[in-house]
Amino acid sequence: MHVYQIQTVQQLPLSMAEAWDFFSSPKNLRLITPPWLDFRLTNDVPDRMRSGTLITYTFRPVEGGVEMEDVVHYGLPFGVLGLAAHTLTVRRRVEEIFAYRREALEERFPQAHEGRLPSRLQSKRTNDDGS
Repeated sequence: MHVYQIQTVQQLPLSMAEAWDFFSSPKNLRLITPPWLDFRLTNDVPDRMRSGTLITYTFRPVEGGVEMEDVVHYGLPFGVLGLAAHTLTVRRRVEEIFAYRREALEERFPQAHEGRLPSRLQSKRTNDDGS
């Protein structure tokens, strides 16, 4: 199975406490998920996520706010067919999800000053063992 990695980095004009308050609530996932995914919470969820959840965000304080980083690893089975599916559609769709989220966060938390803080999206194929 081929393993792929998407890394996103985005700076937001939030304090660490504000960032934690927003991103630790599972109910806010719908606000930053593209409508075409039809994301829904199907069970009762806690008001805040705790250690051990499957979603991990890394936040670092930076001048003017916080820098948020995500590294997502995902695998596709079926050897060459999975590689072709990734090349033709999957990679683009995953990147579209993160692009939507970046825009949704910029709308929700507009910059306090002119200009945009930098954001980055990188994708790459990793070894089958994830390294």
